[in-house]
Amino acid sequence: MKGTEFLLGILGLTRVERMTIASVCSLTHNRPRGYTVLAENRGADADIMLVDADDRAARDLWEESAAHLNGRPALMISRDPARVVSAAYSLLRTNFASKLIRILDQITIHEFKFIPELIVSDHGAVDSTLELPAPNRGLLAAAGAPRVLVVDDSVVVRTRMRTLLELHGLRVDLAEDAESGLKCARENRYQAIFLDVMMPGMDGYTACRRLKSDRNAPPIVLLTSRDSPFDKIRGIMAGCSRYLTKPITVDDLHKLLQEFALERPVALDIN
Repeated sequence: MKGTEFLLGILGLTRVERMTIASVCSLTHNRPRGYTVLAENRGADADIMLVDADDRAARDLWEESAAHLNGRPALMISRDPARVVSAAYSLLRTNFASKLIRILDQITIHEFKFIPELIVSDHGAVDSTLELPAPNRGLLAAAGAPRVLVVDDSVVVRTRMRTLLELHGLRVDLAEDAESGLKCARENRYQAIFLDVMMPGMDGYTACRRLKSDRNAPPIVLLTSRDSPFDKIRGIMAGCSRYLTKPITVDDLHKLLQEFALERPVALDIN
């Protein structure tokens, strides 16, 4: 990956198909994410490999490669659906050009957690050209995945936080105010709670203190657009574990989940 450009390698496929892929990818260079086809001798540098599943030599070369053994994602292209039924990512040869960018976008979201179009804030819009997986559809959390709670009065923030957290393999519950959040916390066990500071009625600081009165309370992350030293001190005194300032980027959340050891594998249904 170079900046916002993902590098594609190709094993097999006809000369015309390779030219088609390069042509389609050339249209992505002004998007928030783009794709560049590497020369044949640079396949080892690819972020994503496109493999001709109908070509036995190409399949064997991929299966024996260091990239495959190291978990590099591959998109299998075939005329026969049965030949790629077990592949994580696949396209039928007859219409792969029209669907190529959509599935590449999904691979970068799923495999690389790369979503430059999506930040968590109270306002703003997601790039309409991006097909994000709908909440609770297409994302399959592993059995026993950590369960987290998001408490925020903004439906925009709740929706985007759920999308990002589910992309990291977590099960997500939502609450629109502090009182509802406290009720959820009493009735369920969570591995982390994400709590907005400014909400109608009870604010996040008060809710955090009430949650932390339980010695078994999980880590609590306060979400706020206020980042003055005074506000952070109030959060620490209320018992929060971390403080995330809006707009929250994908990198912010990814680093925090790694720190809390909450990130889990997730399967993606792109059909």
